[in-house]
Amino acid sequence: MPNLAFGQEDTLIEKAARVIDQAERPAIIAGFGAMGQGTKLLKLATKISAPIITTFRAKGVIDEEHALYAGSHGSIASTAAATLVRKADLLIVIGSSFSELTRIPEKKTVQIDINMKMIAKNYPVEVGLLGNSAVLIPKLAEKVKENRNTVYLDEISRLKQEWVEQLRREADSSLKPIRPQYIMKVLNEKIAADAVISLDVGENCWWFGRNFMMKKTQKMVMSGYLASMGFGLPGALAAALAYPDRQVVCIAGDGGFSMVMEDFLTALKYQMPVKVFVLNNQSLGMIQQEQKVEGYQTWQTELYNYNFADFAEHSGGTGIKVTEPNKLEGAVEKALSSDKAVIVDIDTDPRRFL
Repeated sequence: MPNLAFGQEDTLIEKAARVIDQAERPAIIAGFGAMGQGTKLLKLATKISAPIITTFRAKGVIDEEHALYAGSHGSIASTAAATLVRKADLLIVIGSSFSELTRIPEKKTVQIDINMKMIAKNYPVEVGLLGNSAVLIPKLAEKVKENRNTVYLDEISRLKQEWVEQLRREADSSLKPIRPQYIMKVLNEKIAADAVISLDVGENCWWFGRNFMMKKTQKMVMSGYLASMGFGLPGALAAALAYPDRQVVCIAGDGGFSMVMEDFLTALKYQMPVKVFVLNNQSLGMIQQEQKVEGYQTWQTELYNYNFADFAEHSGGTGIKVTEPNKLEGAVEKALSSDKAVIVDIDTDPRRFL
């Protein structure tokens, strides 16, 4: 059984702090249970010279431009996050459910979680602190010793810069069909700093998780473990009701969006100005990739090449079709400045890095 700290049990917090003090390469992995605690996370990370790596669901816990943010881990991992976790001599895992897709390895670990069942879920941990991360993170930050490890910080900075440069190279604005990496780059630059972003399930989700640099003032909603295709648009409608004064964006693939596209009429009926960006690759891209990974032939993943922009126009909304890379920025700006519900149908490529 792991050691657990209940409420005001400071003894185990002291023990966790001493474990952290002994680490030369600590790395913080923040999960959904750490959301809203970005300032506290940064205080801890700065004091012990540790990178912050997130699960997919925790994207945006801190500004992803921050020097200590190394990216997400797992199937959408940045090269920086993957390297730092692999070489870490201690993981500080906060509010993560250890999903298979996050791929947290078995290492020396200090774990914080509000759910007892998540402590040492996959393998034993050095110290398990049971409680609210909002309470335990600052308590831990207070007890650890300050460690200014300039060599490690320089390595974190170098790895982060290499990753950012890789994303920049991938976002080639000259290629046609338009590459999803370039689409994410443009959306990253144009979407409001306080936008609520609803993700559908599909390859569009992978590209967002990997290539979109979230701000802590933005909010992301997604289906999470259920991975329910068609979530994006209903999620955006719910966000528009919950946050009527914020920009609401849906990022979807043509497969997921076509399952629920009639809900666009609900947006028009109730005058909810959601902006839908459809990455239209005429395929079930995620399924296609999974078939390839498993060694199967591609089967039944091709979709009908439908013009979703025409659907928006015929329904009474605004529709914008984008086929040329040099038209993308203007289309995104036009959509985001509209006071109507908008569908931007972007022809993209089912190939990943070719």
